[in-house]
Amino acid sequence: FPVTIHTTESFIATSGSYLLHQNTMLTIDTVTNKVTETPAPSDSTIVGAAAVFNGKSSTPYVELIGSSATDTSHYYQEGGELYTALPLNYDIGGIPLDLGFKWAKIYDNSGTSWTALADTITPVDLPIGGYKLSAKLNFLGQSAGTENLTINGTTVSVKKVKIDLNARLYAMAGPTSLPVDVNLVVYYWLADKIGVVKMEQPAAIITLGLLGQLMGSPIQAVPGMRSVTTKYVVK
Repeated sequence: FPVTIHTTESFIATSGSYLLHQNTMLTIDTVTNKVTETPAPSDSTIVGAAAVFNGKSSTPYVELIGSSATDTSHYYQEGGELYTALPLNYDIGGIPLDLGFKWAKIYDNSGTSWTALADTITPVDLPIGGYKLSAKLNFLGQSAGTENLTINGTTVSVKKVKIDLNARLYAMAGPTSLPVDVNLVVYYWLADKIGVVKMEQPAAIITLGLLGQLMGSPIQAVPGMRSVTTKYVVK
């Protein structure tokens, strides 16, 4: 996945191109730690025209199931660095938290490890009386070797990367601050000139600490997913 020409994208950026994905949902049992895989609907992803998203000129990938758009991913490249806009969506004890999007570096060909994202979230109101939430984000990337995948019926050599999504959330009420560490992982498999051809976020179990004790849920299962590109067409 080396990038040597800064004006040449290492991912499909031509509007009208498309990719087909096979998807799997991953769930985990908090008692046995057993992971269950459940087939999810396949999607077709259409590459859109470059546009500004979250402050960056980037290429949107619109995911369709049938004729309905279900999600949009965004990518841009700077030299040998590839970025995607990660949605910061958390569910803590049944309380949904939408902290927006942050750009994260998911590949850097200048080294084997890198800072994917280091940032903070300023306090936002929680939907529980009097509480606010802030966060510190420390996402770390590292190369994880190479593999072969079959795409369009052809064996393709891909680079695998691991991104540690380390977040410390703070629930605050007055002078009281209750920290919750949410440490998740996502893997990307990257093919030169195609981009992300496989993504997996393993299901995980997180400990909610004192906040979880107060809410009656000391641990929580976080579902994961796997998405594999089976076909692509470049326009």
